[in-house]
Amino acid sequence: MTAFPDDEPVSAPRGPSDAYLWTWANTHRSPIVILAQDLTVLWENDAARTLFDDARHFVRSGGRMGCADKAQAASFQSFLSGLADASGVWACRAEDGSHLLVRADALSPSGAGRAAVLTLYPTGADRPSAWADLGQVFGLTAAEAGIAKRLVSGERAEAVADDLGISLETVRTHVRRIYNKLSISSREELFSMISPFRVVLF
Repeated sequence: MTAFPDDEPVSAPRGPSDAYLWTWANTHRSPIVILAQDLTVLWENDAARTLFDDARHFVRSGGRMGCADKAQAASFQSFLSGLADASGVWACRAEDGSHLLVRADALSPSGAGRAAVLTLYPTGADRPSAWADLGQVFGLTAAEAGIAKRLVSGERAEAVADDLGISLETVRTHVRRIYNKLSISSREELFSMISPFRVVLF
């Protein structure tokens, strides 16, 4: 872990639970930053350091976090100031058109100033994803779940059939069964129903 502004490592973990927290925080794939109200970086994990080094969305300068696109700076500051004691999500857009979603959770520890924990997530259907067990959630078979995930990711039925080595009619039969089990009638409804069970990975 890293402490700022003097960039000295914090003390080593003292017990098993500290060791687990230490390991989780630094190996978590999503960038995580603890940010003071004045945008001073109080702590960051390894993924956040990589993100700052990339400098497409956010930068760190003088121990403070800022938007790579200066035009978004006021919006970012306003978002953080408006958190109160709640959580919120803000979208950061890079010049290349990519976005990061910033989930911010307000912190008010006793005897310390206000801060926020920021967890950053990429967007886009082309990003690697982890899915909940759609069989458990919706009663889909493994084949139906696999096809539903592909459809939600934007694949056409023809491409799914070609990739799986099955007929287009077999894919359509699976789709009819999926729609019947979910009581829906369109791909838009399918997306709306199952996309919340997908986590986009960094």
